[in-house]
This record gives sequence, C-alpha cells and structure tokens, in this order.
Amino acid sequence: MRVRRLIVMGVMVLTAVPAMALSPLGPPVSRLDAGQWQLGGWLSRSEQDIKLEFPTVEIEGNVFPKTSANLDGVELNTVWGQVAVGLASQRAEIFGRVGAVSIEQDWYESTDGALGVGGRVTMQAGKQVSWGIVGLVSVYTGDDNTALEIDIDEEPETIPVKAKIDATEIQVAMGPCWHPGNFMIYGGPCVTYFTGDVVFKSSGRRLSADIDAEADFGGYIGARLFFLQGGSVGAEYQRTTDAEFFGGHVIWTF
Repeated sequence: MRVRRLIVMGVMVLTAVPAMALSPLGPPVSRLDAGQWQLGGWLSRSEQDIKLEFPTVEIEGNVFPKTSANLDGVELNTVWGQVAVGLASQRAEIFGRVGAVSIEQDWYESTDGALGVGGRVTMQAGKQVSWGIVGLVSVYTGDDNTALEIDIDEEPETIPVKAKIDATEIQVAMGPCWHPGNFMIYGGPCVTYFTGDVVFKSSGRRLSADIDAEADFGGYIGARLFFLQGGSVGAEYQRTTDAEFFGGHVIWTF
C-alpha cells in the first residue's frame, strides 16, 4: 500500500516537471551583423498535456506493474533573460538564456531554474523575405520539497515528498521571415524533443523513473515591431500535438 502511495505521489510531483513547457524560439533567420549584440527578456505561459509512465517496480517482494497517468492542461509560467551575438552579418548568430519556470497547482507550487543555448542560420536571404532555421537546447533542474495531501483507499494522509528532476528539451523550427520595414512576421513547422529523469523520496522510500523521450510536432508564428534606436517588442505563438504556448518579449540591439 505504501508503494502505491509513493507511485501516486510521484505522478503528482511529475505534473510539475517544468521542462515540459515549450520555450520561445524567435525568428528562424538572423538579423544581427557580425559582432552586434542583443539583450532582452521573454515572459510566457504554456499549457501542456502530459503522459507519464512508471516502469514495473519490485519492493519487498511485491511486484507493482507498469503505471501510467494522463495529465491534461498543466499550466506553466516562464521568465527568460537572453543575450545574443552575431557571427556573420545577417547570416548567423548564437544566443544564451537563463530563466525560471514556475507552476501553481492546488496541491503543488514550484519554481525551478533553466538554462538554454541556441542559434539561427539564414539559409536564403532576400530583400523582404528570408528563409532560415533556428534551434534551441534547454536544460532544466528541479530539487523540491513539498507536502502532498493524498486520499488513497479512503486513507487521507499528508506526506512529505522530495523530488529531483533533470531534463533536456531540444526544439528546432524552420521557415520564412517577412521583414518589409520596421516590423517582421515569421513562422513555420517546428519539432520538440524532450527527455529526462526524476528521483523522488518519501517516508524512507525511493523511486526513480525515466521520462520517455518522444518528438512532438507542430508549428509556430511570431511578430516583432522595431522602434527607437535598436529596440523592439514582439509576440510568439506555438502549437504542437500536446502543448500550446504564448509569449511576449522586449529586445534591445546595439
């Protein structure tokens, strides 16, 4: 019975895995000159449907079969700070990010750190329409302590749980960017690949599980408006098979 409680608590904690939040990508083409820098920030909200699977567990001679759970509409908020530098004028750039992902549920609250690195390459440049590809690798870590109230087999309990989560998310998108003047519109197909592992402990017991890696296909669209000397604001929307994302940003180029 205690093992069953541990598995259920693990499912509950895993709904807060922040790495399952989509991350903003930005345009698929580079608009920076060689040696030009860019600073900015993103604020976003995403909603994710998650399927979790635990392997067969054997504890104290008892075998507990593979357990799965479908979790719909998990909402996450993300804040990113970003710095980018141009490598080749209007052709290539790299960028790095540091941020935090938070989740608030009736039974769980968590804020975890995140790091990201990515790049953009313009494959075909035009006066008003250019084509390119953007990629991003994000690494998320979480080490949380919480107390969960669970009710299994009519036995309500409040039990402390410690969860350690490490996960990596890879996103790639490609497509056109229309830039006729002081604004741009971009978009195209995208794919997200997610993998990770989690270890959680409660009442002296420990259970670990791999988060199954799988590709999630979809598309995205964004817009950016340029103003003043190097400043810009914009918004982006992503939609994949299991997730939805909307975010806004402010960026300064110098």
